[in-house]
Amino acid sequence: MLKCPTCSSQLEKSPSVKTDGLECDKCGGRAITGHVLSRGLGYDFYKRSRRARNRNTKPIFRKCPSCAGIMANYELRQDGASVPLKTCDMCDMVWLEGADAPTLDSIITGDNSQPPPPATTTHEAPLGKLFTTEPLTETGWKLLPALIGLPIECGTSKLRKPPIATWITTALLIAVLIMIMGKSNLEALQKVVEHWALLPGQPFRNGGLTIITSFFLHGGWGHLLGNIYFLLVFGDDMEDSLGWPGLIALLTAGHIGGMMLQLLVTSHWDIPILGASAGISGVLGCYAIIHAKKRLGWFVMVPFTWRCMILRVPALAVLAAYAGLQAVYAIQAAGQGGGVAYSAHLGGLAVGALWGMAVMHRKNNTEQAKPT
Repeated sequence: MLKCPTCSSQLEKSPSVKTDGLECDKCGGRAITGHVLSRGLGYDFYKRSRRARNRNTKPIFRKCPSCAGIMANYELRQDGASVPLKTCDMCDMVWLEGADAPTLDSIITGDNSQPPPPATTTHEAPLGKLFTTEPLTETGWKLLPALIGLPIECGTSKLRKPPIATWITTALLIAVLIMIMGKSNLEALQKVVEHWALLPGQPFRNGGLTIITSFFLHGGWGHLLGNIYFLLVFGDDMEDSLGWPGLIALLTAGHIGGMMLQLLVTSHWDIPILGASAGISGVLGCYAIIHAKKRLGWFVMVPFTWRCMILRVPALAVLAAYAGLQAVYAIQAAGQGGGVAYSAHLGGLAVGALWGMAVMHRKNNTEQAKPT
C-alpha cells in the first residue's frame, strides 16, 4: 500500500467518488492520478498541469507516494477558486493536502466540468504495471535518438546544478580521439592503441597505467559516439545525485571493475581492451538502483495496426534485461577473438549496482535516524 507523504500513514481508497483516489485517514490528504482528476476538471487541466511541471523551477521537498520522486508545486485556478496541488515529475501522481480537499470538491461539482478525454488522447496507455506507452509527440527532441533504436529518458526531472563533470569527461573523450586520429587516421590510432590500451597478457606495462588510459581510447567515431550518448543521458542524473566527485569515482570504479573481470575471463591475451563502456556501464547500474522506478523509453511499432509509440519500462527492469543480454553475448563471444568486451560491461554493471545499493542503504538509514 502507498504511504502518505505528509504523515507516513497508509493510504486507503477514498470515499469521494469525485476524486476517485487514495486518502489518508489521519491528515485527509489525497493521492490522485492526473488523468483521473481530469475527469472532473476537464482535460485542459491535464495539459496545463503537465506544462507547468515541466517549467517549474521550485520543487518542494516532498516525496511522491507512488514513485518517491520529488514533487513540484502547481496552483489550480478555476471558477475564482485556487487550490495548491503537488505534481510528480516522474509519474502522473497528484497530491492534495487534506485542508484543500473541500475546495477541490466544490470546483469539481461546478458547472464548468468537462467530459473525460477520449482514450486515444491520454498521455499514458497502460499495458500492465511494468510496461506503459507514450505518444511520440510527448518526446520532443528525444524522438531522434529513439528512431535509431537508442533508449531515452521519460519525464526527466530538473537538475540542481549543471553537470559540469559529465560535460568535461565527454569533452576529454572527444578531444583524445581528435588528437590521435583527426578525421580518419587509423594508422595513428592503431599505434596508440598498441601502446596504451590494456593488454591482457601484459596488464602492468607502462607502470600499470594502461588500465586507466584504456578508458580514453576508442576504436573509432562510432564506438565513441555510442558511449558519450549514454554518458550524457545518464551521467547528468548521477552527478546530480552523487556530486561530481561521486560521478568520477563511480566511472573509475566501474571501469576498473569491468577491466578486471574481462582480464579474468578472457582467453585472448594479445587482443587489447579499450573504451569507456565499462565505466559508463557502472553509471547505468547505479542509475537503475537509485532511480529504479524512473522509466526509459524505446520506439516501437505495434504489429498489424502500424501505430508508433514509445514503450516505457522501469529502469530497474531495463538493468536486469541489459545484464542478461550482456551475459548471453559474453558466453557467445568466449570462443571468438576481438569484438566487444561484454564481460567488461558486466563488471561495470555489477560495480554500479553495488554502489547504488550502498547509496540507498545509507539514505534509508539517514531518514530513519531523523526525528519525527
